Amino acid sequence: MGKKISRRGFFKVAGATALTTAVAGPTLWVRNASAQRKSVSMLVNSHFVPQFNQELERQSAEWGKARGVDTRVDVIAERDLGAKLASEAEGRTGHDIVVLRWMEAPVYQAGLVPMDDLVQELERGLGAFPEMARYVCRIRGRWASLPWRYDSGVAAINTEHWGKIGLSADAVGNLTWDQFIDAAAKLHANGTPVGVAISESFDSTHFCFELLWSHGAKVADDKGNITINTKETAAAIEVAKRLYKFMPPDVLAWDEASNNRAMLAGTCSWSINPPSIWAVAKRDKLPVADKLDHVSVPAGPAGRFRTAAPYSLGVWNFSPNVDAAKDLLRYFMQKENFLKQVEASGGYNQPYLPGHRGAPIYQREKALRHYEPPKETVHAWGWPAPASSATGIIISLFIIPTMFSKAVSGEMTTEKAIAWAERQVTRIYRG
Repeated sequence: MGKKISRRGFFKVAGATALTTAVAGPTLWVRNASAQRKSVSMLVNSHFVPQFNQELERQSAEWGKARGVDTRVDVIAERDLGAKLASEAEGRTGHDIVVLRWMEAPVYQAGLVPMDDLVQELERGLGAFPEMARYVCRIRGRWASLPWRYDSGVAAINTEHWGKIGLSADAVGNLTWDQFIDAAAKLHANGTPVGVAISESFDSTHFCFELLWSHGAKVADDKGNITINTKETAAAIEVAKRLYKFMPPDVLAWDEASNNRAMLAGTCSWSINPPSIWAVAKRDKLPVADKLDHVSVPAGPAGRFRTAAPYSLGVWNFSPNVDAAKDLLRYFMQKENFLKQVEASGGYNQPYLPGHRGAPIYQREKALRHYEPPKETVHAWGWPAPASSATGIIISLFIIPTMFSKAVSGEMTTEKAIAWAERQVTRIYRG
């Protein structure tokens, strides 16, 4: 436990008040005045749409007031969350509830309270969790964490720039990669290039996996066999190399905020990002707000795919407040409360449960019509490799974006970049 494996701080860890509820037949936790369960704390990442964190804090306080329990929601920067989770897991002390991203549920499963009872309760009232939620959260036959929400890598576009080359938003969403590159050349000539990170960033993770899958390439198969060194991977990299010629050269150093700034400034015509760019532009009444839209990412020979960044909620098994913590999670998942979370996120948060779908914002905002529900195939980062700490480490270390970056920049040939990635993935799976 506690062995550091990533500069991002990713650690491998072994081993009564009546409230209206949207789920059928719940067993609500009731505070025992004699018990020492007087507070519940929660650790979450700083959301890209700040109003969401405010709504989460409001709901937490509302639940706490009704239960006679003190609540605390601590918000931490996305980049610091991995190290904080590892520290709490290793020291077996910290918050009661923690948000878990991507493959962090498999990494920390030994330290988490099973969520089977709560999952079953929610499914009775709100429908079954989809395969994507099961892929990330159901580990070795049990629910290690509670699937909460996800966001996905849709294409954000500036419709004004695309209109100048004769393409509507819907037309952009129907392009293949080859057609897209032809359009990118025209946009570049107009001084409004497409731009997506090809760097150590999660925006780049969206782009690289979508490009790989659309060409039939996968890092590993569902048995854990490493399958990255293929002609399909090489074809995806060659597309990235062609596309890079029509992007700002500094995309090789972009972070998560770089494409947001470029799109908000109106200098970029296309990027891959959940709708936080649009939400901020709308909130701040920026001139570009009415020009932003979302469409599907281009299709490759194997089809059109979208990546998902899943978020789940876990309760540490060393928490002294397990029952209360799970009841707070139940409260967050009530339909009315979940829909308020979606609204506060500007539609950024996508639902897993059928009973959570159809939030009013998706009907009201035209710019979200292609975001939720997705029209293309959606998978969590790492699919179809088994959900595991190894898969999580590959994502955390940005092995796949780095492979693309090495080839696109000319540091390595396509073949050498793939061989480099194969060695890294093999070492991690065998380690």
